[in-house]
Amino acid sequence: NEPKDYFKSNPEYFSLNRDGKRTNRLQFCFSNRDLRKEFTKRVLERGRRMGGKGYLVIGANDVPGPFCFCPECQALEKKYGTKAGPFIDYLPELCAVVAKELPELKISTLAYRKGQSEVPPKGIAKMPDNWICDFAPVDDDQGQALDGTRNLGTLQNLKDWNKLAKHISYWYYICMDSAPFGLVERLSGDMKLMYENGVCGVGICGVGTPGMYPMQEYLLFRLMIDPYQDPWAIVEDYNRHMYGDAAPEINAYVRELEEVWREPKKYIGLTGAGAVIMNYTPERLIRWQKMFDTLEKKLADKPFELKNLSLARWDVDMLTLDHWAKIKEKYPDCGITPDSVIARMRKVELPKTYSQS
Repeated sequence: NEPKDYFKSNPEYFSLNRDGKRTNRLQFCFSNRDLRKEFTKRVLERGRRMGGKGYLVIGANDVPGPFCFCPECQALEKKYGTKAGPFIDYLPELCAVVAKELPELKISTLAYRKGQSEVPPKGIAKMPDNWICDFAPVDDDQGQALDGTRNLGTLQNLKDWNKLAKHISYWYYICMDSAPFGLVERLSGDMKLMYENGVCGVGICGVGTPGMYPMQEYLLFRLMIDPYQDPWAIVEDYNRHMYGDAAPEINAYVRELEEVWREPKKYIGLTGAGAVIMNYTPERLIRWQKMFDTLEKKLADKPFELKNLSLARWDVDMLTLDHWAKIKEKYPDCGITPDSVIARMRKVELPKTYSQS
């Protein structure tokens, strides 16, 4: 079909904002019966173009807060005990039509934000079998595992969704700033808890730093096969392949990164790792810089391992820039400058996954 400006033709399909005006900056007004009919029709059209197989993501706009402030949507919000109430009320209706018309197609939606749709609805015994709960705890504390004291509400929400949903996938967030963080034990522990609470698929949100993130990605794929494997055996096998003779030092480095993650700290949000974590102390950063200097000499005649090492060093260089003021204060004659660090980083051959500016 030709694109249609629904906001122009049917503004009543869109959310009412706090000021009582229709807006295309929030969600849809899912209490509107005509909107539901049109939405369902378009979902079926899309599903048929896909051959009636696979799954469709029917997600809310990435805007926090209530879906709609009209009286009818507000009543559904109260009925289900969640700001996603109007959407939750519509999903069984949509899924029933999809199951009849396109029985091999599934519908996936996010359980997203504790103040929006992460908390399961009240008054529903079971969600449709052709629906996937894509659990996405975006506001978790990344300084703790899923069963950490500050994330226990998340774990309870996952357990509650497991009672309602036949299928659960997990949108796993990693810190997306400039630090290797919670690489091994957080991931390993969380994967076990996911498996034990009904999760059948995991995806990572956000590409981490070029340094140790590829190791974490490899670990995640291996743990998908069996979450009860020894994660450190997998890490050491990876490091042996990637860094050769430098593997023992990198293994020790990764274990110290785990210590940083375990040390007491304030809440760490999605993008706040590198600059705000004071556990990356000047002492550690200068010691790690010297370690990489030594390892570069050790691998000077081994281009594959040396290239991988240059990527691993990216994390330490970025953290050095993040904490440069404290480093300069503690070690004024350390022989490192921001310009020299940036110059080295610009020489690193980054995978296409990353961009360099």
